[in-house]
Amino acid sequence: MMKKTILMGLCAASLLCSCSDEWNVARDGKGRISPVVGLDAEAVTSRSAAPESRAEGDITADQLSLRLTMSDGSWSNSWETLGDFDPATEFAVGEYVLEAFYGSEKEEGFEKPAYFGSQQLVVADSKTTSVALTAALSNSMISIDYTDAFKEYMASWSASVKGAGEAITYAADE
Repeated sequence: MMKKTILMGLCAASLLCSCSDEWNVARDGKGRISPVVGLDAEAVTSRSAAPESRAEGDITADQLSLRLTMSDGSWSNSWETLGDFDPATEFAVGEYVLEAFYGSEKEEGFEKPAYFGSQQLVVADSKTTSVALTAALSNSMISIDYTDAFKEYMASWSASVKGAGEAITYAADE
């Protein structure tokens, strides 16, 4: 009876030891990545003290694209959506940057939000590296409202807004 109890204890201990992030005892210079990606769709506005949602629920974290690049730039791969990334994929050991993105910062328009987030990570030999990152709004939305009194007083007008790039001019009828 004592041998049976010891044998069952050893079996249970070996099962517990097998539950870890190590999955390849051979150590072949590869590891896995387990990404957890979030989306921050809040936009700070001047109209109210509380942030408002830019996307109003239109964009979800599942729609974000992923790009994984070795820190030295020698290798890169992209996935169209978060769901296309297979966590069973093996990557060479090394330092990487994982980016999550949606849209383009260069496109203008109220219906064209852009999101971006990045996180550095290290893939270790025969280990699964967990990485968490959040993509947040990376472009802005501008609205210029003229009062009726202003429109009646001025014969013509325009507005110009300049950020880091080129200035954008808004005509009176925009």
